[in-house]
Amino acid sequence: MIKEILNEINAIERFLKNHKRYLGEEYVKYQTTLNELRLKVKLKEIENNVRDALKLKSDGEYLKARNLLKKSSNDIDKLEDEMINLKIKTFNSQITNLKNQINNELNLIKNLLLGEDSSINAPYNSSSVNSSNPINQSFSGENELLNKLNELLSKYQNPIKIGEGGFSYVFKAIKNGKTVAIKVPKELTETTGEIFLREIGNWKKLKHINIVQLYYSNIYPYPYIEMEYCEKELNKIKNNLELKEAVLLFFEVLNGLKYAHSKGIIHKDLKPHNILIKNNIPKITDWGLSKEITSKSTTINALTLQYSAPEQISRETIDKRTDIYQMGIILYELTTKKLPFNGNEFDIIYSIKNEMPPKPSELNPLIDEKLEYIILKCIQKDKSKRYQSVEELQKDLSEYLNIQLTTNLTASKTNKDFSRSIFYCADLVLFHLLNNDLGDALNYLYDLKYYADKNCSEEIINSVDNLIKAIEYRIEEGIKEPSDEIKIKAKIVVNKVKMRF
Repeated sequence: MIKEILNEINAIERFLKNHKRYLGEEYVKYQTTLNELRLKVKLKEIENNVRDALKLKSDGEYLKARNLLKKSSNDIDKLEDEMINLKIKTFNSQITNLKNQINNELNLIKNLLLGEDSSINAPYNSSSVNSSNPINQSFSGENELLNKLNELLSKYQNPIKIGEGGFSYVFKAIKNGKTVAIKVPKELTETTGEIFLREIGNWKKLKHINIVQLYYSNIYPYPYIEMEYCEKELNKIKNNLELKEAVLLFFEVLNGLKYAHSKGIIHKDLKPHNILIKNNIPKITDWGLSKEITSKSTTINALTLQYSAPEQISRETIDKRTDIYQMGIILYELTTKKLPFNGNEFDIIYSIKNEMPPKPSELNPLIDEKLEYIILKCIQKDKSKRYQSVEELQKDLSEYLNIQLTTNLTASKTNKDFSRSIFYCADLVLFHLLNNDLGDALNYLYDLKYYADKNCSEEIINSVDNLIKAIEYRIEEGIKEPSDEIKIKAKIVVNKVKMRF
């Protein structure tokens, strides 16, 4: 097949060379045909590699099959980029089907390598990479499903694909003048259907400023979730955060997780990719693998291995402490800029089960003994040695942050470095609001107003005054927690004071 296509390419190239000056505008059309044929050759080579990988899998050569599939995945990404650059859409359906098949086969092989009983070692079938095969097809490969998806997206303005996960695609779109995100399953199978319904069921119970808000969901004309759009992803900014900034953000995420746990829901798949940021406020998303605490089902399918807890690897019972372990891995990464466990899958699995990672302070000397203790306690192998609740974790983290920020503020005042004092004072306002300490937040806000009066515009000074009045009112009324509106307003106001607007 490839030889026949190459012969066809050579014939067209000879024709173009001999007749270029006579072809005029037709020359461009022939060049397009030539580009399509070249892409077709590359696609066929990838399909052959996938076919070879399936044969290796059938023979029990799982690692070789996995490596060949990963190579095929990289090759198909490059091919897709070429198609975009050349503005060729001819092979969209085939590429989508092949990408889905590669991802599914990689998951199956991963399960086989991990000893998952639920994995099926399907017999080798040379037709399985054919785009007409209904197995593993996504909506892009089925006209009926594609039409339904288009019908759904037609309800919105300017839908643009902005991301994808193991089971779904995410689009950014506009509805009634408001930017929203739309999540749809990649394919319609029993597994994706179960995950999708579970996600909707649990997500509907969660309404918190640190959890991405679900606006609406339906299964017609195509299953979808309409949700809050967030402009940033922690995974993309994690290496740019300073230590203090990272720990404050982490503390804020814990508020959302604490709320979910109070509703009897554990996430099971916490990682920077699943923490989004809107208006500088972090929000947990992707509740597709979450489950109610009363549920006994557990699986490691679709989890990101490096963030998986030992009990997830060993298929033991999971609970709130599993989420705490995953948050500990995130805190380790945010503060050291490295993941605790690396290497191939077998090395990572062995390390998660049996080894403690390098001490965080060895990777970042700014991490003191208290913060290191907190990080390492989160990621203990034995669940009973971890923090037993988010509240317990936040208590230690609160003490650490309070000491760090007040010490820095005092030092800056002593050194008369008032530009730094503004920053530390602003951070203390936000920290105490996050910690529901309205009285302490108000005291530092009074100090911040003193700095604002000397350095900021009248507009910002008025904003600080309004924030003070809002907090004073809640204290007078005996309300113990700041409203979401106050938290949002506080972030905006204190950041402007920092920038001396």
